[in-house]
Amino acid sequence: PASAFTGQDVKQLLRGVALHYVIYSNIVALDQLLEGLQSHDLIQLFRGNMRRAKEFFLWTKPERLNSSTMRKLLKPMPSPVRSNIREKEEELILHWCRFLDDVEHGLVSVGEEESVYMLDLESILVSSLALMLCPH
Repeated sequence: PASAFTGQDVKQLLRGVALHYVIYSNIVALDQLLEGLQSHDLIQLFRGNMRRAKEFFLWTKPERLNSSTMRKLLKPMPSPVRSNIREKEEELILHWCRFLDDVEHGLVSVGEEESVYMLDLESILVSSLALMLCPH
């Protein structure tokens, strides 16, 4: 039964899932990257200066979470241009963008009279990606 799981069991399960998706499913690409770094003697350079190495592998500087960032993170993939549902998809995307803007400006709330909750972008990101938390 699910109630027999302990906190430690859940941590081990989450660690196993993270290892699978981050390391094991990408092991070929990681091995190629490591081999390339070693062949150009960059591995020793990176090990000697980890802070610079981290900056080298970051694609962008961290951004504040706003509606523009959310659009980049949750970018839809519409049907081909001449598809019969493309127009509806574009309309939906437009509403999604307006919704994100409204959430960013604090205009969207959910709940009943006594328990109203102002929706924020972090909550949307957490629920959309099934995260445990959203780093700030």
